Amino acid sequence: MVTALLAGACSAPAHKPTRTRHSPREIVADAKPAIVQIATSDGRVGTGFVLEASGLVATNLHVVAGADEIRVRLLDGAVLPVQRISGLDPGRDLAVLDIDPKAPLPVLALGDSDAVSAGDPVLAIGNPL
Repeated sequence: MVTALLAGACSAPAHKPTRTRHSPREIVADAKPAIVQIATSDGRVGTGFVLEASGLVATNLHVVAGADEIRVRLLDGAVLPVQRISGLDPGRDLAVLDIDPKAPLPVLALGDSDAVSAGDPVLAIGNPL
């Protein structure tokens, strides 16, 4: 969870923001509306998530690389074709897809990567099938 740090007077010591802990069930419930299924015309299936309400979706590059047609299935069952691949990062196996939804999409709230370190618990959410 990204939190804002409000600093008091210049002479006051800075305090670290309090991090709220959520149960895995709460995390999944909050994230679920923004989780999507990615499917290609050659049968590959993966999971992605909505980055922007306008239709930017992140997924793994290996799922979509070289595909002639890519489709995104939303939680409500709607299937939208990918209009274009907006970004690639082969070194991190990431692709950003652009779809054209009829209404704004729910967005996955991203955390602060500076607030985590090796050994912290992580939760992977996805179920492409």
